[in-house]
Amino acid sequence: ICPGGPYAADPLPANRRAERVRGGFDYVEGPVWVAELGALFFSDIHRAQRNQAPLNGPPATLHRFTPPGSFEVFIENSSTNGLALSTDGELIACTHDTRDISAFNLGTKARRPVAELYGGKRFNSPNDVAVRADGNIYFSDPEFQLTGWPELPTAVYRVSPSGEVSVVGTMNEPNGVALSPDGRVLYATEFSIGRIRRYPLDEGGAPGPSSDFASNLEKADGMGVDCAGNLYVGWRGGVEVLAPNGARLGTIEGMIEASNVAFGGADRKTLYITAGDSLYSIAMNIPGYPD
Repeated sequence: ICPGGPYAADPLPANRRAERVRGGFDYVEGPVWVAELGALFFSDIHRAQRNQAPLNGPPATLHRFTPPGSFEVFIENSSTNGLALSTDGELIACTHDTRDISAFNLGTKARRPVAELYGGKRFNSPNDVAVRADGNIYFSDPEFQLTGWPELPTAVYRVSPSGEVSVVGTMNEPNGVALSPDGRVLYATEFSIGRIRRYPLDEGGAPGPSSDFASNLEKADGMGVDCAGNLYVGWRGGVEVLAPNGARLGTIEGMIEASNVAFGGADRKTLYITAGDSLYSIAMNIPGYPD
């Protein structure tokens, strides 16, 4: 999946300012690159219409961007937020209308449920999702889009390849999730306190005790990783790049409150960034690991 190293010592380019690809959306989130199609998919969440969907959160539209400049509505009223690609090529999505995890067939656009309940109770507002190479799915479940009463504590969950749902860990306002390139570490952001938690994962995908990985990242949000294991974190200040040991390597600027990131392009060296009503991009020195 990743080309052989060695990789550049510095993942950041000399010019660390991202360029706007397109604006004019509502609130963009959850970018994911589909190499087979040469396209980026992302959600546009219509926050102003939140109260039109009682108990479940705002509607959303799923967009497709094919570089250099082709945008199209892929699915109207998709209700999607965070996105990831499954091992068999389906689009795995956090979906507001049913408060669950869904899978979309990219050919037929058909939708099916992946994880609907935990302990017989509905999730709150699934936000972000990551898929491991063996089929394990990890997702965050805060209350951000929920307009009714929650049924479960806010937490990060795992869906095993057999479909069993389990708790990775409870936390206050869990937000972004990302996996290390070897699939042995799960990162999760805590939005309200600007912290990143690190969970070791065993061979089967089960988590061990968590530890603090980074802090002081106000409004820490969605994340991505490159092939060297560096972590790219959307936050109030832009996109922070962290080494695998947690050291801060620098900040990608040009936007306020980046919500999520995804690597794309033929060489996977283009970092796409969602922030507010706009999609941004910047060329990086190290290829990204697929979402």
